[in-house]
Amino acid sequence: MNTPFFSRPLYLLLFSLLGLVYVIGLFVPLMDNDAAHHANIALHMYLTGDYVNLVDHGGDYLDKPHLHFWLSALSYQVFGITTFAYKLPSFLFTIFGTYSTYRLGQSLYNKETGKLAALLVASSFAYMLANNDVRMDAMLTAAVVFSTWQLVDFVLHKKIINIVGAALGLAIGFSIKGH
Repeated sequence: MNTPFFSRPLYLLLFSLLGLVYVIGLFVPLMDNDAAHHANIALHMYLTGDYVNLVDHGGDYLDKPHLHFWLSALSYQVFGITTFAYKLPSFLFTIFGTYSTYRLGQSLYNKETGKLAALLVASSFAYMLANNDVRMDAMLTAAVVFSTWQLVDFVLHKKIINIVGAALGLAIGFSIKGH
């Protein structure tokens, strides 16, 4: 039997409160370190229209792959040059990563374990920090959890779509953070 740890209304309340914290965080100014640095690289990409070269202080930036910067530049295109626009891709990946955590817990154990796992990861300080001091961490975490869920489901169900999903997740992870 799958005995609930929390009632459905309590899960809804907890996830809603966490969602509120994450949404408020979308409007908190960037920390003056890597987040601002990466936002500036994406801004240069957006302003110049050069989506091939990563430019930092007039020179090549070779530390990271392009995907994070492409997503931020696209978000600038849609929402304007704001903190919200820079943080939105990471926030969307966080939702995806939290869902993937739920599904991984469900695949390995049951729905209740999946809900608890998703609640734990969404309420962790590191996950919240990854959405306020936006670098590549939330996106990479989501890609790795998604790939892991897909590989576990492949082992359990032997469906090729799970191998394709795992490969896609790993490709996204490498395109965000590198090897």
